[in-house]
Amino acid sequence: PYQVVKRERNSRVWERTVYEPAPGGKTFPRKQSYTELRDFLNYRDESGQWQETSPNFEITAEGCAVARQAQHQVIISPSLLDSNGVVDLQLPDGKGRLRSAVLGLVLCDVQTTRTLQVAAVKACTGTQTAPNEITFSDAFDGLRASIRFRNESGAFHQDILLAEKLTPQQLSR
Repeated sequence: PYQVVKRERNSRVWERTVYEPAPGGKTFPRKQSYTELRDFLNYRDESGQWQETSPNFEITAEGCAVARQAQHQVIISPSLLDSNGVVDLQLPDGKGRLRSAVLGLVLCDVQTTRTLQVAAVKACTGTQTAPNEITFSDAFDGLRASIRFRNESGAFHQDILLAEKLTPQQLSR
């Protein structure tokens, strides 16, 4: 079987040894290899070694969701109303850091630049709904909707999942 013999940020080399017949009934070893290329394939661990990327979260004793096995690292607070922000994302360079919080759902008319806050977030706790996904269900006052954070090897997503259509009353506040 093939084994990984070398890793870099966006590649890994797979290699195996096969034994081919030679004259006189003997065999000789011959190496076969190929290089797999993919963005964000590996990340550097604490010791500086390249390891295979995994976008999955682990839940800490404090309830935070942490994804640390990718080129970017993410911490999601267990509470949607965390005063320090819900998402703490360290950029792949290890120097830049982004913190964000969800305050509500706002619609914007790009023609007039008029905005309308449809709903504000409320206190709720996130749950792990997939290995790489944290969802805050029923996250808004006055609107049935959830917030889902999804981590991937080279991307991070925040989705608003509407469980109902917006009504004219919600749009005329």
